[in-house]
Amino acid sequence: MRFTLLLAVLWIFISAIAISTAQDKFKKGKATDYGDLRYKTDNDFAQMLDQPWMKLKMLPGLKADTTPKPMHTPFAKVSDQDQQQYDEAVRESRPVKPTPPPPPVYQPEPEPVVKPPPVPPKPTTELLNFTFFATPVALRYDPDFKTGSYKKINNGAISRFWQTMSQTDYDDFLTQAKHYQRSLRLNDWGYVLFLIDCGYNIQGRSSTYANLFAWFMLVKSGYDAKVGYDEG
Repeated sequence: MRFTLLLAVLWIFISAIAISTAQDKFKKGKATDYGDLRYKTDNDFAQMLDQPWMKLKMLPGLKADTTPKPMHTPFAKVSDQDQQQYDEAVRESRPVKPTPPPPPVYQPEPEPVVKPPPVPPKPTTELLNFTFFATPVALRYDPDFKTGSYKKINNGAISRFWQTMSQTDYDDFLTQAKHYQRSLRLNDWGYVLFLIDCGYNIQGRSSTYANLFAWFMLVKSGYDAKVGYDEG
């Protein structure tokens, strides 16, 4: 009883120390971030420990059985009749024959489904091939570059041409054109001739379109190009 009481007193003493430590910790930690689940849970538990505790009654332990026990494990005696029946049952028992597995059922493999080849998407650009000073040139261009014929040139026609060309995908074409400008080492005038040849081969060998095309591409390339027309 003294040992049990000592343990109970020791447990209460340790619990009191733990409670005091938790209270001090969380009194100092009121300004901490309670969004952290761990800190919030610990703080709630510390507050719960601060509440009145439920009293616990100590129950007496169970007394051990003092009845003397046998020194050796007892064995039940088997009668001659039971032994004879057991021996006959063993002799008459048949060995268990293994059951052969059922023959495998052949299942033909399904024929592979032949998928039709994917239809390649229609190209959104057209290919331009021509020779520029004995050098083969290949470029992709927007089909909307073909703006139609220009029989009569005036400010209205030039305005419509600019508006139409500005709505096309000319950036990709300029990237290719500048690549040829660098690879062929073209100066400014050589670049003008290159763009004129591009326009000439795009729009049915029209010199009027070729000049307008070169002017548009030069402006988009950063050149201060001018355009004019003859009223006659």
